[in-house]
Amino acid sequence: MIIEIMEVILLISASALCIFLIYFLYQLTGSIRLIQQEIQAITAQVGPLVDSIKSLSVSVNELTKDLRQQISKINWIVDEIKSKIELLQNIESKVVKGVEAPVSTLMSNLNALKAGLAAFFNRMKK
Repeated sequence: MIIEIMEVILLISASALCIFLIYFLYQLTGSIRLIQQEIQAITAQVGPLVDSIKSLSVSVNELTKDLRQQISKINWIVDEIKSKIELLQNIESKVVKGVEAPVSTLMSNLNALKAGLAAFFNRMKK
């Protein structure tokens, strides 16, 4: 009789354990479904985000290309201005050299003429 009572208690315990296991598996299945739904929601949000990042990348690449073109144009303009300034400096240098020698000669001739006239008038006064 004690063995039969123990068997009944053992069967009831095994049944309770099976019921608990079924409940636990049900809860686990629910959690897995919830995780699966969240993963699907995240996946749905990641798609547009990836598209947005691709679009942003294309925009940044175009902007970089435009900036490089603008920098290239600015470098060309700076080089042109530099060459024009060098040309003007060369012209100024040539003008100064071209005028300096004749003016220097003229000044020395005028100084000689002045000295000669001063000597002439000094002689005339005496």
